[in-house]
Amino acid sequence: MSENRRGDERKSGGIMPRNLIKVAPALETDNVLPEKNGLETVSGGLQALPAKTPAVFHEDIPLHTRYRDKVSWWAILYRSVPDAIGIGGMKYAFNPAEVKWRRFSWLLLVMAAFGALTYQVVDRVQHFASHPKSVDVSIEYTDSIIFPTVAICNYNTFSATYSRVDLEKKANFSVKLTEWGPCFVFNDADNGYPPVTVQRAGKSYGLELMLDVQQWEYFFSPFTRQSAGFQILLYDYGSVPLIEDQGFGISPGTHTHVGVEVTDVNNLKPPFGSCEDKELKYSDHYGYAECDQECKADFYIDTCGCRPYAAPDLDSIAECNNWEFFTCVLSGFAQFVTNHTCDCPVPCSFRTYKPTISTTKFPSTFWTNVYSALFSFPAEVFPENICFLSIYFQEMSIQQINQQVDYTFFSLLCDIGGSLGLWLGGSVLTFFEFFDLFSNSIYVYTKRVPNRR
Repeated sequence: MSENRRGDERKSGGIMPRNLIKVAPALETDNVLPEKNGLETVSGGLQALPAKTPAVFHEDIPLHTRYRDKVSWWAILYRSVPDAIGIGGMKYAFNPAEVKWRRFSWLLLVMAAFGALTYQVVDRVQHFASHPKSVDVSIEYTDSIIFPTVAICNYNTFSATYSRVDLEKKANFSVKLTEWGPCFVFNDADNGYPPVTVQRAGKSYGLELMLDVQQWEYFFSPFTRQSAGFQILLYDYGSVPLIEDQGFGISPGTHTHVGVEVTDVNNLKPPFGSCEDKELKYSDHYGYAECDQECKADFYIDTCGCRPYAAPDLDSIAECNNWEFFTCVLSGFAQFVTNHTCDCPVPCSFRTYKPTISTTKFPSTFWTNVYSALFSFPAEVFPENICFLSIYFQEMSIQQINQQVDYTFFSLLCDIGGSLGLWLGGSVLTFFEFFDLFSNSIYVYTKRVPNRR
C-alpha cells in the first residue's frame, strides 16, 4: 500500500481490510438517478448507506402512486375504509395494525349497528310511503256567519187543485224545482238578494216560520210518500239541494226547534288524501250535490232521451213530459238506484250545517182556540195541518276540520339522521363519504403505478 493510500485510510478514521471494500454496480429503477447500494465515500472515507424502504402507504405520496404492485380493488377499498368513513368503530374494525380479536369485536358491533339502522330506516320509509295524515279540529269564533240556505218541501209533490197564483214572495224566498217538486227556498243565491248574515246566536236572531201542510190538497205521489209534513234541508249558500238524501222531516201539530252548528272541512288532495275538485259539465262549482245532480241527469238523458224537471237547464235537451216522466223516468229510478254508480269524489273544501232537532206540541189547546177565531178555521185544522219551525245558530262559532300531512319528507330526513347518529355516530354526510370511498377506490385502482421490471 502506498503512502498516499495509507494517508487516506488514516483520515477516514481507520484502516479497513481490503477484502471488505466492494462497490456495487448502480442500478437504474423507476427513472431515478443511479445510486450506490453499498458504500459511499465521504470526506475521503467510506460510509454504509441505509437500506431503501418502499413507500407504499406514506402519507406524503399521492394515493394512486402508493400501490406499485398489482393489487385488487377490494384490497384498495379495505385499506381506505378507516380513513375515509367517519363512523365510530370503523377505524378499529378495518385497521390492519390492530390485533385480530379487537378488529373482530368492533366488526361485530359495526355490523349490528348497521342492522339496527337499516331496520329503522326501512320502517320510516314505509311509513312515509303510506302518506299518513292527521286531522286538526279547532273552534273559530266569529262576529258574523252566513245563514244557511233553507229548502222547504211539502211531502205532497202534486196538489189536487191547480192555481196560477205566484208562489214567490218578496221576503227573500224563491221557488226551485227539485226531486220533491216545487220547494220554497230561503236565502237562495239565485234570487238576486245578498246572502243573509247573522251577528248573534239564539232563537231571537234566527228564522221562524209557520207552515201549512194543507192535507186536503194531498194527491197521489209517484214516490209513495205516505206521510204528511215538510222536508227541510239546510245547505251551503250557492250550492245545490239534495232534499232526498240530506234533509229531515217535520210533522204538523209540532213546533220544531233546529239549533245549527257550522263546520268547515278542508281535505287533502292525493297522494295524502282522496278529495278532488272534479270538473263538471253543468256547473262551474264542484260539490257532491252538483256532481250527483249531473250524474242523474246524464243517466236519464241516455235512458229516456229527455231531462227530468229537476235536472239543470239544458237548451239542447228537452224536458220530459208527463208521459215520459211516468213511463221512463219513474221506471228508470229503480234501475239508477240499484245498478248505476256515480263517480263523485269528496270535495276538497265545503261547509256543512249540522242540525240539533227537538220538538214540542203546537199549538197548545189555548192557542188552538185563538188561531181558530183569528183565521176562521175549525179548531181541528191546526193540529192536523199547521207546524212551526225555528232555525237558529247555537253559537257564533265555526268548527274547523283540516286534514294535515302527518309525516313530511323533512321529517323522514330527520329520522334517518337521528338513527344514523344513534347507531353509528354519523350524519347525512356519511352517505356522501361512502360514495366518495367507492369512487376514489375505483380511481386509485385504475390509476395505480405499476413497477417497471
